[in-house]
Amino acid sequence: MSIIGVQKGDFVLGVSAMDADEGENSKLKFTLGGKDAQNFDVNPANGVITASENFKQKSSFDIIVEVQDEGLPRLKRESR
Repeated sequence: MSIIGVQKGDFVLGVSAMDADEGENSKLKFTLGGKDAQNFDVNPANGVITASENFKQKSSFDIIVEVQDEGLPRLKRESR
């Protein structure tokens, strides 16, 4: 993904996940990792990723999006 002229708080990407469980076990939490994760914020409830700073131009970022459910044991998946 190439980012040009993005301002702090601008929408960058939306990710989604589904859990087959019901009730509390089906609630999902999104987090970010990777060497460029500090450049972005993620809404833990809905997976919307926004810029945490202004970008003039950058052609690539190394981020990992992780989602975890509230079941026991907690299950998680990640994607780059």
